[in-house]
Amino acid sequence: MLVGYTGIAQRIGLWRDQLLRGYLRKWVILGVLIGIVAGLGAILFFSAIAWSTQFFLGTIVGLTPPLPGGEGKPIVTGIARRWLIPVVTTIGGLLSGIIVFSLAPEAEGHGTDAAIEAFHERSGMIRSRIPPIKLIASAITIGSGGSAGREGPTAQIAAGFGSWLGDVFHLTAQDRRIAVAVGMGAGIGAIFKAPLGGAILSAEILYLRDFELDAIIPGFIASVVGYSIFGAWSGWTPVFGAGAGLKFDQPSALLWYAVLGVLAGVAGMGYVRFFYGLRDAFQRLRIPPHFKPAIGGLAVGLIGLAFPQVLSMGYGWVQLAINGDTAHLAVGLMLALVVLKIVATSFTISSGGSGGVFAPGLYIGGMLGGAMWGLLHGHVPWLPGSPAPFVIVGMMALFGGIAKAPIAVMLMVAEMTGEFSLLVPAMIAATVAYLVSGETSIYENQVPTRADSPAHRGEYTIPLIQNISVGQAMRRAVVTATPEDTIGDAEARMNEHGLRGLPVLDGDALAGMFTATDALHARQHGASVVKEVMTTDLVLAYPSDSLHTVLQRMARAGVSRLPVIEREHPEQLVGIITMRDLAAALDLEVTALVSRPTTRFTPLSDDPLRALPVQSAMSRQFETMSASTPLTRAANRLAATGQHAVLVTDDAGNLTGVATVRDLTNAVAASGDRTLGEIATRHVVVARSSQSVGEALAQPGAEGLRQLPVVEDRHGQSVPIGMLRRSDVVAAYLRGRDRQALIARRAQAMTSAHDGEVVTLDLAVGTNGGVAGSRLADLHLQRDAVITAVLRNGTILIPRGELELKPGDRVQVLVAATGHDTVLQRFGVGTVNLAAMAASVENTPGGK
Repeated sequence: MLVGYTGIAQRIGLWRDQLLRGYLRKWVILGVLIGIVAGLGAILFFSAIAWSTQFFLGTIVGLTPPLPGGEGKPIVTGIARRWLIPVVTTIGGLLSGIIVFSLAPEAEGHGTDAAIEAFHERSGMIRSRIPPIKLIASAITIGSGGSAGREGPTAQIAAGFGSWLGDVFHLTAQDRRIAVAVGMGAGIGAIFKAPLGGAILSAEILYLRDFELDAIIPGFIASVVGYSIFGAWSGWTPVFGAGAGLKFDQPSALLWYAVLGVLAGVAGMGYVRFFYGLRDAFQRLRIPPHFKPAIGGLAVGLIGLAFPQVLSMGYGWVQLAINGDTAHLAVGLMLALVVLKIVATSFTISSGGSGGVFAPGLYIGGMLGGAMWGLLHGHVPWLPGSPAPFVIVGMMALFGGIAKAPIAVMLMVAEMTGEFSLLVPAMIAATVAYLVSGETSIYENQVPTRADSPAHRGEYTIPLIQNISVGQAMRRAVVTATPEDTIGDAEARMNEHGLRGLPVLDGDALAGMFTATDALHARQHGASVVKEVMTTDLVLAYPSDSLHTVLQRMARAGVSRLPVIEREHPEQLVGIITMRDLAAALDLEVTALVSRPTTRFTPLSDDPLRALPVQSAMSRQFETMSASTPLTRAANRLAATGQHAVLVTDDAGNLTGVATVRDLTNAVAASGDRTLGEIATRHVVVARSSQSVGEALAQPGAEGLRQLPVVEDRHGQSVPIGMLRRSDVVAAYLRGRDRQALIARRAQAMTSAHDGEVVTLDLAVGTNGGVAGSRLADLHLQRDAVITAVLRNGTILIPRGELELKPGDRVQVLVAATGHDTVLQRFGVGTVNLAAMAASVENTPGGK
């Protein structure tokens, strides 16, 4: 029966690969699927907010918030039981906190930022439970009067589905990331009825100053599908109505739109700084996180007693501002609402409540624009006759500036209002707001450019290593062997110097390389001297080669060291270049580029491969097949997927062998009637996820192999979970070194920002709960804390978001002296003497 299931699984896998073959077919299929879920998710979330609002504000409080023109009528009504507003907002915050922090703590806050983090730091991985929890918690938060938007949860629903598709279709990490980005844009574009803006948003929102161009075409497909489904259900009228036919025909007015851009940039910076400042204050608050959103809800409710305009999303009030309803929105009130909406939104979301920041940003910008028009109208020339243009452009400018997505936000607001004619003044205002706000962004997980994203960092590290030559990095003092040396003498020499390979010199001429794997072969075949087993088909380097060229050469050949010779004298050895030498050279460049902070900063080990966990470097894209699989089917499968090897398993999933493309090609040519198990290599050198890359590659027999299966033990079985390829090692190594430079930059910036008042904490991970088992990305430390190193069993690991902490680890955190208590609390440590802690750090390896 198990064999039958295996055959079905293989047929499904083959059908899956055929289905997504080709760029256009792949993204049409994935884009349509993501768009369907985005549209259906928008319908579900929209309905959940309506039901929640009707229950909490309508039934309990007796308040019916005004609605925007495309979703109802902007009618202001009385409040039957105003005194219940703080009660309802507090209960809503409490329910949201209990749901989120009990089931998925990473669902707190605004969901768009979490999806951005998944793109950059988690290879597009989003836990499947997060979208439904985010939907429920956000509907309760918004429906009970919390000041938040509906875009974040919708973005996470579609982005989470994109991540799930990555598992179903075995997408590469890059394709999974694109699916997540496309999901973000499609979800937001659907619920705001802004498909063009949504599609552009999926490419623009990931970076401060860049675009993810690969997401645009799939984004168009998904956004159109999502918008069509949501529009068919809700109607096609834009969110703020069909537009009033506004037009821009007075270039002189651009001066005032530029002034609006300055004000929007300043207000946006105030919004972001107050938002994250309050977030940090709530994180320092020593109470269970479940209750913090209730405190935020209470604060919002108290504001709502006097100013109910700040409750929920507030789109109906923005509609009144567009309509110029001065009876309900006087100039002074709009100015007050700019500040109060910032405060209310910060208390709602920064306390741990669930909801988006997009809608509040549009609200704040709209009120700012309306207030400015009201103050200037009748006193200055060249002003439009109604406040609508200033309200709409204010929405575009403020949030476009602090979201660092001015193009997408301008298009979305134009689609939401039906006013594309205002794009010209919006371009001026949004550009000015973008420049005024500088690096300030409401999405703290954005990175400056693709070069700063782990998704692309390997691509952009190459110019650095292209500028360093082998001659600069190689070692000229080389430990060597001779062809006549005994195997024992050569091994002893390697062990004495901590080496895994020796160049072999016959006189002064380079004759070969002797490695630990060659020593293993010597024992297996009874060889006694080096010349009987040494490698004579050498891969070489030249002093003028770049380190990039050398890395490529190492990856292709499956080695970690190359002898260096002169081009004019090919037999003359002038040095040797290893991964360790390459690391040292890169470190010098990194040190030159990055001025290290004056505080302590733990450097990496001198062996870079021992600072890379296998789990961080391995690829999860691999093929497994049953030993009973016919050779022809296995060969076709590898041809379809482009993989170079297949892992052979028994019916229980236990690894039993490996077959390469060459093995299959030769076997099929001889006889295609055999099975995979008959031709697979049975003695397999494997790596384990708990090892470092250096340990895995140092195993006897690993030298010269281009890939190692990665397994983990499950109930006595060795189950494959990935492949460690030499190209993966190179890419992970480059990411690690670049990550170290990034951490150093952050540490330097933090030290400067706090005038050197920082401390390095050396914290132990205990065995009883706490942070053990948590990924670094899930610690959610405050912004003024930087994890500089993780020490495990004497090895210093690069602190990446997916690194999982284990009991016995020691985590070094650089933190502002005023905020160290929060870090200690997160690690379950009481208040400590900072001087004693500093002394402890001085005594750690590399601590000075």
